[in-house]
This record gives sequence, structure tokens and C-alpha cells, in this order.
Amino acid sequence: MKSFQYIPILKADEKAAPEPAVEENLIDEQKSNTEQQVEQGNQETVPEPATGDAFINADSALEEVLAKNMIAAQDGISLKAFPEAQNFTTLSDVVLKVMYQNPLILGVEGFEYNYGTLTLSIHYKESAADIQRKQNEIIAKGKEVVASIIKQGMSDDEKRKAIYDYLNDNAKYDDAALENAEQNNFKHVDAQFNDSFTTYGILVKGVGVCASYASVYKLLSDLSGLESIVVTGTSSGVPHAWNKVKIGNEWLHVDATNNLTNSGIPYFLYNANDETAVSQKTVADKDYWLDSELDQFKGDSDANDYYVQNDLEVDSIIEYKSKAETHLKKGETSVILRFASPVDSDELMTAAGEALTAVNEALLDNAQLATLGSYVLLETKSEQK
Repeated sequence: MKSFQYIPILKADEKAAPEPAVEENLIDEQKSNTEQQVEQGNQETVPEPATGDAFINADSALEEVLAKNMIAAQDGISLKAFPEAQNFTTLSDVVLKVMYQNPLILGVEGFEYNYGTLTLSIHYKESAADIQRKQNEIIAKGKEVVASIIKQGMSDDEKRKAIYDYLNDNAKYDDAALENAEQNNFKHVDAQFNDSFTTYGILVKGVGVCASYASVYKLLSDLSGLESIVVTGTSSGVPHAWNKVKIGNEWLHVDATNNLTNSGIPYFLYNANDETAVSQKTVADKDYWLDSELDQFKGDSDANDYYVQNDLEVDSIIEYKSKAETHLKKGETSVILRFASPVDSDELMTAAGEALTAVNEALLDNAQLATLGSYVLLETKSEQK
């Protein structure tokens, strides 16, 4: 605990005495002590994870030390070499970034900092041996997947899509894990669902929640030489994780969780800009990166947006009716379009019905209309005559 130095109020006829040398000496002692602590810290060894440096994402010496220790599942990390870490707000910011951006950090349950020993304590849900075993399986599976889906000569766009499509085709959302998290107010989950919240779940077991999808997308992107980050926040008010990918000088959203398999909507928020993400109630928080650096991940352009590129976005109910009719005439049984702005549900129902009737009135019998944000799915299984 810090103590306060009380300064007496002088009377009008009194003069201030010379400043005592004690305070200056105290400052010198503090500086010397800090230098000694840093020197001791610099002499300490940092564990080299069995996974190797190739799987470490870090942008500073402090981040590298944290990443190496956390990947190695070390429960006590000396931070004597990093005076800046003694500000817990700063330290928390760095720890969270390292945790989210390193897919091989598994099962962190919490952390705390001891100012006396300058040690960060990390609590894990599993033993170091179990974590290392799972990391080895993750690396092996990750390399196997990349070898199978990333082909020589592919463009970065083709690689990103290949990763997204792999996750859509080979994994599914763990509804039971989400339900368990909701029952525990998203503060913890029962042990049987631990894997569904880490890279191991989606990649190795083929089942997991958004945190697992985002982490696997990050890992496969890293292995494919693509720039991506994990993003945290909320989707329609529920805790969520997804990714941003760097295309040109911009960072655009990719939500691998809400794919066709899990939501019925293909390429939901695929290469979408910030405005589109917010319009779909997908809002980032500040946990996934250093607060002071968040501005570098802005994305304004919609030129790479899947729905814009494929002419699947509409500006009005009239345009929706016209495009839906065109797709139905081609024999498509699922027509998915996105509105650029909010649409009235009654008007949407009427327009969909008119489009179906214009093609074949019999299509109305088994047609279904569903929405996810401003994405609209019109589905019919009836055969056109």
C-alpha cells in the first residue's frame, strides 16, 4: 500500500524550509531496485515450448515471454524484466491479447499478479501433460488440413475461402456447450465441455463453439501464410468470437461460426466491413488486442464482401422481388439475399410470395422464409413444373 506525504500549510510570515534529501534518495533507491529486478529478470530462462517458435504470435518481448510460458502451461511467470507489467491494467490487456491470438494456449481459467514476487500466476483447466498432448494433436491435424486444402498457386482469397469452407464442411456447433455456458452466466463451463472452447474442439473433435471456430481459423490462416486475428465481442448481445483478415490495407470480418451448416446462411459476414458487421449486431469489444492499437484494424470497403461481389445484396423490396424471381427461375431451391438496410417483415413476406407465384404458384405450398439479421433465406423443395 502506498502512503501519502502530508505537506503543512505555511503561515504568512513563515518561509519554506529546504526540501529534504530523503525524498530524492528514496527515488534513487527505487530506480536502483527496479534496475536490479530487471537485471535479475533478464537472467531468468524462458521455457521453449515443445511446439516451437513457429506457433507463437507476439509483437513485443513481454508478449513473447507470456506466449511461451502459457503455451508451455507454466503456472508461474516471472515478470521482473518488465516494469511496465506492474500496472495491472496494462498487464491484463497484454495477457488477454496473447491468450486470444495464440491458438495453442489452451484452457486458461484465470490469472493474478503478485506485486511482492513480480509473478503472474496462470490457472489452467488441465495438467501441462494433457495440454501438451492436445497441442501435438492440434499441430498434426492443422498441418494435415492445410496440406489437403491449400494448393500450389492459390491466391490469398482462394486460401481464405478454402479454410472457411473446410470449417463449414467438417465441423458443427456445440449447442450443449453453449447451453451449459448460459446456465453458468458465461463465467465457466462444466469440464466435459472444455474442449469446445479451445482450438482442440473444432479442429480435432469437429465440434465446438465460436471461440473454437475463431481460434482454428486463426491457426489454419497462420499455417497458410495469411494474416488474421481473433476478434471478441457480442453477436446480438451474446458473447461471441470471430476473425478479421487483412486484405490490402484493410481488416475485414469473417464469421466462420455462423456458416451454412450452423445458421443456414452461407458466408455470413464473409469479408464484411465494419459497418456491415455492426448492422448485423456483431460488435467487437477491446479484449482481443491492446487498447492503444485497436484503430489499426479498421475495415471500410465492401469491395471484397461476398454478397456484394456475387450481386446478392439488394437495396429495396422491389429489387429483392426481382432478384428472388430470377434465382427461382434458374431452379434454385434456396435463394439467399441480403438487404443493405432494414426491411419491413410484412413487405418481405409479400414480396417473397409474389416472386414465388410469378415463377410457379405451386412453390407456395412448401416455401419457407427465414432471416438472420438482414440476410433472407427463401427456401422451397417443390419441383417446378
